[in-house]
Amino acid sequence: DQLFNMLAGRTLLKAYKNKVKHVVTTPLIEGLDGRKMSKSYGNTINITDKPNDMFGKIMSMHDDLIIKYFELCTDIPMHEIHEIAEGLKNGDNPRNAKAYLAREIVKLYHSEKESTSAEQAFENVFVKKGKPDDIKTVKIKSGSYQLDELLDELELAPSKTEAKRLVEQGGVKIDDKVVSDWKKKIDIKSDMIVQVGKRKFAKIKIK
Repeated sequence: DQLFNMLAGRTLLKAYKNKVKHVVTTPLIEGLDGRKMSKSYGNTINITDKPNDMFGKIMSMHDDLIIKYFELCTDIPMHEIHEIAEGLKNGDNPRNAKAYLAREIVKLYHSEKESTSAEQAFENVFVKKGKPDDIKTVKIKSGSYQLDELLDELELAPSKTEAKRLVEQGGVKIDDKVVSDWKKKIDIKSDMIVQVGKRKFAKIKIK
């Protein structure tokens, strides 16, 4: 999305210093929801993500992004990617392709062992409906928090605006119970578990 600026810089460099600037571009990779990849949208896959988070994010992406991610984010040969694309057109389950994609990307930035472990953790949480073993613990002050503020404090949403949207969509649970009013005051207790969507968990500890 910076192509115009780079081409303008190329022209200016030639005009002012008589030097040639070469511009190399690559296709943009959309975020998990198909929009521009942005932290404010909460739709990024970060190379610093933990294996379980990275795997889970990839499994949540839009189906129409699968092949693009294979092409731009893995070392899978193009002939194999074409076979995957053809299979999806013919009715193959996108979940299987996503799982393969997730394994490859996690393996690329972590290791094969961690990739396998991340897949097993994903299966436990989303197929067997368990909870992850590595729920992060967050220490906060005791008291009563408005729900959108609590999600922001626990870093379970990128912004209060996004927190409100998630709550209104029914994507927030406290101790396995859905809470759909972001204005609701939550009385904090130790070991309370807050869940956002299918992948984000936090266990509260009182400071």
